[in-house]
Amino acid sequence: MDGGGDPGNSQRADPGTGSGRLRSVNKTPQTKGPQQEIGALRMCRTLMAGLTVVASMVIVGCQSTAMTSAKVYIQQNNWAQAREQLLLAVAATPQDTEAQMLLGVAEATAGNLAEAAAAFDAAEADSARFEEASKWRRKFWVETFNLGLGALNDGAYDEAADHFVKATVIDPQGAMAYRNLGIIHERQERPDEAIAAYETAVSLDPEDASTALQLGYVHYQQARWTQAVEWIAPLAGAAQDAGYYRVLASAYDHLDQPDDALLALKSAIELQPEDAELLGDVAGIYLRRDDYSTASGYLEKAFALSPEDNLLGYNYAISLMRIKDEPRALEVLEAVVANDDQFADGWALLSQLYLRADRIMEGQAAYDLAESLRDQ
Repeated sequence: MDGGGDPGNSQRADPGTGSGRLRSVNKTPQTKGPQQEIGALRMCRTLMAGLTVVASMVIVGCQSTAMTSAKVYIQQNNWAQAREQLLLAVAATPQDTEAQMLLGVAEATAGNLAEAAAAFDAAEADSARFEEASKWRRKFWVETFNLGLGALNDGAYDEAADHFVKATVIDPQGAMAYRNLGIIHERQERPDEAIAAYETAVSLDPEDASTALQLGYVHYQQARWTQAVEWIAPLAGAAQDAGYYRVLASAYDHLDQPDDALLALKSAIELQPEDAELLGDVAGIYLRRDDYSTASGYLEKAFALSPEDNLLGYNYAISLMRIKDEPRALEVLEAVVANDDQFADGWALLSQLYLRADRIMEGQAAYDLAESLRDQ
């Protein structure tokens, strides 16, 4: 899945105000891939063997000629003829749940999935037949689902989607098919369809935290901040993924809830204490509050971890200037422009510090360079 960027602004602090939104979220949370079904082939072989036994059993009691003929055809593995007889049997005796179940198998074998689902529904209405009929429905769902999974893993998204849609026809309660449809829609950049599929999956399986979190992330990518918070906030702690806290913080920031954004960022830092970007984002909130002392502490750590990040260095220098540590601010800015000599804002701020330190010629040179870079 491609990670959607946060449409927020750059987070360079203004020397006068210390303002700036959290920097863009450009790291996709670690989500699970397509959900898989295990043991499908074993299930299929076992059920097929069982069906042969059922069809070959001695028929006891009164049973329609159509049903008797259907079982003979099943024993011969002639499902087309068996289906014709089962349709007659069900029409004559719709309450015969064995006939309904076998008709479901015949319809599914013929590729008539909606008809198969209806027949399985009728069979499962009988508590005595429920378990057996459910196993048959599950068999065909697994086969169809696994075809979709194979196509998805091969990158054949349209083919995969077709199989997953068919799986939802066989069993509308199968949450995993809807989840994988959501993955396909997301990869094909159809966010509304992805959201609808994920919502269905979560409604069928409320314990599926991974899908709920991904649903929140798609909302976030569409700048639906409130919905993103609603889905991610209750589950971010259990996910133990700093990426979701990062997304959550950005959503809170767009909703002008800086206290909640700060808590989310600090939770992310607990999971990734060496992440310079997270440390810088926390500092950004403190800069907006004019709490330069606290901001400088976070920026010191961040800049030490990522000295090539001129944005961190710039903000660190501003916080140092605000707490009257201009010598250290000058050192930081010199390191910043040494790493990136095309950084006009860095040269401009450095010129101010040179002038305050009575280094007039260096200050003028830095100012002239900043102006020439801005004119380019």
